[in-house]
Amino acid sequence: MNAGHVAKVFTSTYLNHYLPVTMLSFMGEYSLFKADPAAYHFMNLLLHVVNALLLFGLIYALSGSYSVGLLTALLFAIHPLSVESVAWIAERKGVLSATFYFISLLFYVRFKKNGLRVYFIMCMLSFVLSLMSKKHWPLVCRLFCS
Repeated sequence: MNAGHVAKVFTSTYLNHYLPVTMLSFMGEYSLFKADPAAYHFMNLLLHVVNALLLFGLIYALSGSYSVGLLTALLFAIHPLSVESVAWIAERKGVLSATFYFISLLFYVRFKKNGLRVYFIMCMLSFVLSLMSKKHWPLVCRLFCS
């Protein structure tokens, strides 16, 4: 992975989809593990576990209840709706988008509690990364470019 490859990810589409963050995650994995499918499956599973932990943190921050956060995170972790995103290597975009989305929501909760602008900036940055992970980039253009 070099600067030319990274630049190409941000300036081109793959099968008519613009997914630069997802493609960068695949590029990083390929540079580490080459074409070992187990590594790609493991990364999707790891991202799903991280998402469940982030959701726990978000629900705990909103409700103040450890048990409500834990129950919500467990239901999210085992719900069959997430099966494709976790099991299919090509569906990395779903779990990666969710990761940045949950991070964005956590930063927003911190911003609302503390009022520090840095949390709002991090919230927006995480939200844009979420959109750039799952073919929602035209939404960003409509939000910020009009």
